[in-house]
Amino acid sequence: MASPVTLTSTSLEGQVLEVAAAMQVAEASTPIETRQNLISITPNPDGGFVTIVANIPATIAVSGNGFTIAATPYAS
Repeated sequence: MASPVTLTSTSLEGQVLEVAAAMQVAEASTPIETRQNLISITPNPDGGFVTIVANIPATIAVSGNGFTIAATPYAS
């Protein structure tokens, strides 16, 4: 399981980037043979944007009250 991350950004957007970067570091620390490539960060310097694509492992449960989604360990 990935270690907790201490965020330093004061904006939500900055925090999203920090979390994405931490996920990418956690993924890179797994053996290349089992690495899943679930996160990508693509900068667009011309447009001044960053695109983040994350596939987060989760369990989904459906009940009479709706459904719940819970993230499962990432890069473990």
